[in-house]
Amino acid sequence: MAEVAERWLRARKLRRKVLRLRVPGTLGRAFRAGHLTTKAQPAGEISWDAYLRG
Repeated sequence: MAEVAERWLRARKLRRKVLRLRVPGTLGRAFRAGHLTTKAQPAGEISWDAYLRG
């Protein structure tokens, strides 16, 4: 998530710090294990980088 935030800030030419916080407990373990992601394929044609440029 930090990488996404950093790219967003760069695209808008903002100089801000991105805080990397470790999420504790059950939710944090689920994040780190990748259980909160999807296997769905994107339906759109625009990438995150293209969106940031637009």
